[in-house]
Amino acid sequence: MSWQRAPVVAALVAAFSEAAEHVAVFKVSPATVNPPALVCVDPVTVTKRTSAMSVDQTDFAVTAIVALDQADELSALLDTADSAVMADPTLGKTVWAATPIEYRNFRLLTIGGAEYRAADLIIRIDL
Repeated sequence: MSWQRAPVVAALVAAFSEAAEHVAVFKVSPATVNPPALVCVDPVTVTKRTSAMSVDQTDFAVTAIVALDQADELSALLDTADSAVMADPTLGKTVWAATPIEYRNFRLLTIGGAEYRAADLIIRIDL
């Protein structure tokens, strides 16, 4: 399979929405946000034709966002998203394999003039 953002993001949104009903899940970066939220951002990298012809691999970033004073909740949200991917590593048979590989880029984030706490879950996806 070749890298295509739309089906991968749709599968991630479905998995996250099912795993965390109280969390807003976005396919693209929103202009405003009401945390907690998960935002399917973009691939960090896309490597074409990795282990075999027509097998692409991407490291895809999903940003977790919580209120500024919720550091522990940020870790829990990252764990929830991680578990949602590991519950079905094929993302409903959309990909060969999806594996959360790291939490990174812990930071303060400003959206629409408000400050939030955020971090990225990086998911390695083989298509």
